Amino acid sequence: GDGCLFRVALGNAANALGAPAVEIRLRDWNSVTKNGLKPLKIREDWEALWERRGLDTESRVAFRWALFPTEQTFGAADHNWGYVAFGLPVGTPFSADLAWRKEGKTFTKRIEGLECGRR
Repeated sequence: GDGCLFRVALGNAANALGAPAVEIRLRDWNSVTKNGLKPLKIREDWEALWERRGLDTESRVAFRWALFPTEQTFGAADHNWGYVAFGLPVGTPFSADLAWRKEGKTFTKRIEGLECGRR
């Protein structure tokens, strides 16, 4: 199944007053497997699934707030954490393509050698 969640902690390392903001949009992130790119499963994807399945409100709220926000802007020294869902089966090796914006420029980073593992 789609059981691959990773805990991420992100923020703006600049701590000087007036430092440029850092913008994160999870829609710009992908997992990379031997089969190509796959977008993350974001809050809005989960909410549509829960609606179709008739999941109770309490469960939806708890899981929604555990997920990293789909979009977030970090001012100086701001940070947040949450889970991201790569939507890959357990045991799948992959890389993660991440992106963020700062001062109107997009930056990217690929993290190699990840695997959706069992706990």
